Amino acid sequence: MKGFSLLELLVVLTLLGLISAILFPNITSLVGSVSARVEIEEVRSRINSLGIYAATEEVAFAIGGDDDILNLAVGLGSDDRVIENWTLQAEEPVRYRPNGVCLGGAVELYHGDDLYSTVTLEPPYCQLPETL
Repeated sequence: MKGFSLLELLVVLTLLGLISAILFPNITSLVGSVSARVEIEEVRSRINSLGIYAATEEVAFAIGGDDDILNLAVGLGSDDRVIENWTLQAEEPVRYRPNGVCLGGAVELYHGDDLYSTVTLEPPYCQLPETL
């Protein structure tokens, strides 16, 4: 007789089902963590480029201020969205001068409605740390 019996096929399908049930949740969480890390790196990159933007465009602006130029600088929406679901806020304005120098201050980074991180931007460059 050629081929496989019904019992052999059922055993193989059951084993495949068990393996996929164990691996599938891990794969989806891996994809979720990778996409979150990519978003965080994009946020970091955009915020760290604010000094360069101020210097090349020779404009002064502030994070947390009323100046709309920040929204143009990093693609923020009118409500200071860095990228979708990410929001940058500052109680006291963090000011950038036209030469690219930042005067420093504290900013809060929100993911959705949840506070993700509070970071102090140190003058003169106001760069976010490698790990948030």
